[in-house]
Amino acid sequence: MSDSPTPTAAQLGQIQTLVDSLASRLQRSVQVDTPAFYAFCSSPQYGEVDNARVFNVLHREPNPEPIPWLVDNGVQDSREPVRLPAHEELDLLPRLCVPLWDGERLCGHIWVIDSPELSDADLKVITSFREPIINHMVARDETFVRRVAEMREITRDVALGLDGSLAQAVDNNFLPRRGTIRVHQLTITEANNAHQEDAPERLMMELLRFRRRRPFLVTDNHDGLTIIERSESLDASQLLFDEFQAAAIAVGARIVSRGTSTMNELSGARNTARRASFMATVAALQGLESLTWEKAGAWRLLLGWELTRATVTALSPAASALLSEGSETLWRTVMEYLDNARNVTATAERLFIHRATLHYRLEKAREMMPANTLDDGWECTCLHAALRLHAALESTS
Repeated sequence: MSDSPTPTAAQLGQIQTLVDSLASRLQRSVQVDTPAFYAFCSSPQYGEVDNARVFNVLHREPNPEPIPWLVDNGVQDSREPVRLPAHEELDLLPRLCVPLWDGERLCGHIWVIDSPELSDADLKVITSFREPIINHMVARDETFVRRVAEMREITRDVALGLDGSLAQAVDNNFLPRRGTIRVHQLTITEANNAHQEDAPERLMMELLRFRRRRPFLVTDNHDGLTIIERSESLDASQLLFDEFQAAAIAVGARIVSRGTSTMNELSGARNTARRASFMATVAALQGLESLTWEKAGAWRLLLGWELTRATVTALSPAASALLSEGSETLWRTVMEYLDNARNVTATAERLFIHRATLHYRLEKAREMMPANTLDDGWECTCLHAALRLHAALESTS
């Protein structure tokens, strides 16, 4: 487990004292935040104010919209202060960012409004506060470490459907009491081909540093995160994932795909988590950002199968014969024919070919497959699933 820290209450008080002192000397607003831009401490208001500061004060969390722009300007990589220009569309005043590094780990940032422009003397004052703030931020907080361990354990218990685990999660304010329970599996990689290998854990740690307005459960696994949340609507779920996307950008991680399944009395927790994981795999295979079990169609029939070329052969000997003996044009024609419920007119229109050409291709395909394959609905189901899997594998190779 990571030793990534978060300040204790006493340490927060000491950071707040430093922030207030710095703001008073500069006569400007100052904020210290985490690498994902969640505020640790903010000073009283001095001078001009912009949308970013107002949003932080009102919502107790960062506005996700400016985060990609901030990252693009190097605030996560630079070891030196970064001057950011005003951004009219985002309603941001010019500001100075002083990254706070403890060795090779970014602890957070100091932010100061840079209007009117800070002098060299001001910069010296700001940088003189950097080391004492870092010293308080890196002090290890056993409470946070215990919370991470507790979150991992209870998330896995709920995902496994252990008796009483869901009630325990609700009683400990890890999940709301009302709403639909959804399990999400996120596939996570390093952003920008970074050489680190702990992107899922870094993102989980950042998500757990501050209690959100709506609680959720999260644990990491070898290539992603399992998240369990309870919300009244799909729109509310999407708002939660907007926060996750912003946090991922901030910590240098990338959410490749998301699979989602809704928990109900028929599926149970264990099956729901299994379905969500499978949906993430299917989404990644098809190049989709997200896919829900409810909208996955016949892909659900392949739950439990490995999505490989061997599965194509095992599912349908007819597909195997067509793929080995026929051309790409033939197997794609058959797939389109099945996609259109064996409707000749619709298939010809989709392929922009004459009906006679379609009939010719289908006859050629029939010759390569076991007799009556295209006339047997049950066999066609296997053939269709196998060809769709083959097409998805082809697109990723």
